[in-house]
Order: sequence, then structure tokens, then C-alpha cells
Amino acid sequence: MPSFAPDPNQELIAALILEAGRLIENAAPELARGWPSDAGEQYQRITLLADLAETITALSAAATALHSLGESSGTSSFKTITR
Repeated sequence: MPSFAPDPNQELIAALILEAGRLIENAAPELARGWPSDAGEQYQRITLLADLAETITALSAAATALHSLGESSGTSSFKTITR
């Protein structure tokens, strides 16, 4: 019976998704707090959200690109991601 090595792209995709989840989890308490009245604190909260969104977008793009590589080589077990 042949032995197949795990697809490194799948492992990396899983790590990217896990990291995205960790980042969201870490930011959630701050983002879920009541809206501050201080303009500086408001700006910090908006910046936190913007930075988080940018990072999550980059992780998602990397995971999507890796997934597409697997699809084109026939090694992916996932369906094509469509939006």
C-alpha cells in the first residue's frame, strides 16, 4: 500500500487559518468593550480594527493562494473557494 506524505500546503493553510483565529481572539476583548469617549482611545480602537483587518486579509490571501496551488496540481482535497 503506498504511503503519501502530507501536503505541506495543507499544513501551512491550516497554520495560517489558526493564526487568524488567534489574532481575532486576542483582539476581541478590546474590540468588544464599550465605545470610549476619549478621541485618542477611539483612534486606537479604530487602528486596532484596521490593523487586524489588514492582517486577516493577508493571511486569507496567502491561504487562498496556497489552496489554489494545490488545486492546480491536483493535490488539494478542498473545493475551489468562491465569493
